[in-house]
Amino acid sequence: MDDTTLTLLEYDTALEQLAGETHSEAGRLAALALSPDLSPDEILESWKLISEGREVLNLGDSLDLSQHLDLTEVLEPLKVEGAMLGVDELRAVGYEARCSRAAQTFFAALWEEAPGLGSLAAGLTSLPDLIADIERTIGPDGEILDSASSELARLRLEQAATRQGITSRLTNLMHDNSFRHLVQDELITTRSDRFVVPV
Repeated sequence: MDDTTLTLLEYDTALEQLAGETHSEAGRLAALALSPDLSPDEILESWKLISEGREVLNLGDSLDLSQHLDLTEVLEPLKVEGAMLGVDELRAVGYEARCSRAAQTFFAALWEEAPGLGSLAAGLTSLPDLIADIERTIGPDGEILDSASSELARLRLEQAATRQGITSRLTNLMHDNSFRHLVQDELITTRSDRFVVPV
């Protein structure tokens, strides 16, 4: 199709409207890069998928991917050998894997109404083991969980026991007749990771 025809059809405007409906930069760029150079068979297949999508929407069902993330920048550091992802990046990867799993589950339940879309969704990679590992390691607020490793859990238990022991010893010291008159308040605080009592 020549440029004049595309201009008359306001093809660029249609692509801009489509791009406005996407949820990621990668999706927006893919929408803007679409060109009307499909074969007759490809056109029929595309119309079939569009019809399935409309049927799904008419059923009142929808797949919420509004929080979908573009992992292009997140995964960029992994091109360097030995690079690792941080907590926020791993959480993003986990969320995207859950989005893939949600899409698979959603369209699997609608296979009869949308077999073409179901086939596309079935080809997504959901990585259930990765999801489980990330959920076991990182909490909802980005904290590293005790379940991340048995060694970490052991060290945290030791740390808690040590803190409890120090607090207990300081409490006993404040109650001792030799020091009671020096203490302003029976309150133990921490400053710069050091235990402090008011004297």
